[in-house]
Amino acid sequence: KEKFDSNIEIIDKTNAYFEGLKKSYYRDDIKKLEYHWNKYTELKGNY
Repeated sequence: KEKFDSNIEIIDKTNAYFEGLKKSYYRDDIKKLEYHWNKYTELKGNY
């Protein structure tokens, strides 16, 4: 568990985390979202 002394430290750490992610991370998760969106909209509330 990290402890931060300021909001700036939190923002810097958060930015570093997201900058360190590969672009495929976002692409893959968007594809998963698209799959689930289609799956549940096709069920028309019967889930």
